[in-house]
Amino acid sequence: MTGAPDVPLIGFDLDGTLITCRAKQLSALREALQACGVEYASDDAFWRLKRDGATTIDALVATGIEDARARAVSHAWVERVETWPHMQCDELFAGVVPSLERLKSRSRLLLLSARREPDLFRRQVSDLGIAQLFDFVEVVQSGNEAAQRKALRLRAHGAACYVGDTESDMDAAEQAGVPMYVVSTGQRSRSYLERAAARRQAAMPIFEELAGAIHEVEREFLS
Repeated sequence: MTGAPDVPLIGFDLDGTLITCRAKQLSALREALQACGVEYASDDAFWRLKRDGATTIDALVATGIEDARARAVSHAWVERVETWPHMQCDELFAGVVPSLERLKSRSRLLLLSARREPDLFRRQVSDLGIAQLFDFVEVVQSGNEAAQRKALRLRAHGAACYVGDTESDMDAAEQAGVPMYVVSTGQRSRSYLERAAARRQAAMPIFEELAGAIHEVEREFLS
């Protein structure tokens, strides 16, 4: 455990929690489709399917792309989505900075995300102007073991709780043994997150916006 144990440490994910992710993902999708020579006009349906838990391949197939071409587009998308031109589509959600500033006055803050490109993650955090709001900024390798890697960092820092937007974030909090506060502002819809929480038989409150999650964190840990 690092830092002062008497001051709670609040952990936050980045994508879909503090910043948008739709524009970035669709921007990378458009480039991937173009690179693969695929005509496509179902961006909104694609995003709805992704929010409801579909993989990129499954969402493309469900919206009319043949399987082999969907796999090619998905591969091209993975190669592009974490590149700087598309990452610049991300924006902070409204109210993030004042909310974090308010929390920082009474707690310590950890930013913890999973990415394929750690250097670009740190560049983005700096470019967004939020690095100084966090006592710790950490990135773990994305992939099948991302939740386990996040859990290790949450435990190492002695986090009091974690705020995120995906089932992977839920797994990380559960494995770390800390309360999870879920927002439906990013990669997953509220209905999908409710099903994910029910499967875990865990009390994981789900909020329509970050402000609600932060209010509950303040009530539980800072009142």
